Amino acid sequence: MLRDYETYRLDLVTGGLVRDQPGGFTLLEKVFGRPPVVASVPSHKWRDPILPIYAELGARMTVVYHETGTDPENPFQWVHGLLVRPSDFSITRWRAPGTEELFWWNAINGPLAEFYDPLTHLQEELAAWTYPRPPFITVLIHENNFYRAGGTPWAAIFYQDVERRIPRRPPYDLDAPDPSQPRPPEERAAIWAAYEALVAYAAENLCVVTSEDIVRLAGG
Repeated sequence: MLRDYETYRLDLVTGGLVRDQPGGFTLLEKVFGRPPVVASVPSHKWRDPILPIYAELGARMTVVYHETGTDPENPFQWVHGLLVRPSDFSITRWRAPGTEELFWWNAINGPLAEFYDPLTHLQEELAAWTYPRPPFITVLIHENNFYRAGGTPWAAIFYQDVERRIPRRPPYDLDAPDPSQPRPPEERAAIWAAYEALVAYAAENLCVVTSEDIVRLAGG
C-alpha cells in the first residue's frame, strides 16, 4: 500500500489513488530525471515501514527531527539505509526576553524586531559554537511565510483546527476557507530584506551545501 502511494497519483478529495496516472516519489523521479535525494515521513507511525521503501526507490537521506537534534560528536547517523539530515541548530524560531518562542518572520517588523533579526541570531549561534567541526545549520521558512500570515493556507481542507491536530475525513473540501491572510507590503518587504541579508552573509562567509553535498560528506 505504501509503495502504491509513492507510485500513483493521489486524489486529494477522496484520499484514494488514481492508478492510471503517476504520482508520489516515482513521479518526482520522472520530473527530475533522477530520484529525489531526500524523502521523509512526518508520522512516527509509518516511518519504519516506509523508509526502507524510499531507500529502495533511490532516496539517500531522510528528515527525522524538524529543526535540531544532531549529536555534536557524531553528526552522521543512518536509519534504514538513509542518512538522517543533520542539523545542529536552526535559524527559524527562538525566544526574545520576556516572550514566547516566535518565528522570526512573524516578529521582524514589530516591537521585537531587534531580537528577531535572523542574521544577528545566526552570528550569535556561530559565536556560541564550541565544537571542533563546523556546525550544520538549517534555515527553515515556507514559501507562503514570505507573503501570508496566520494559519497554514491548506489546513482547513484536511484538518478541523488550525493547529492541525484533528484530521477531517474524506471527502475533503478543496475550497475550504483559507485561514491565512496577506501580509501588508511593509511586512513582506521587511521579511525579504532580512532573508536576503542572511543568504548574502551565508554565501560570503559559510559553506552552503545541498542535501546531495551532505550525503557525499557522510560517505553515502
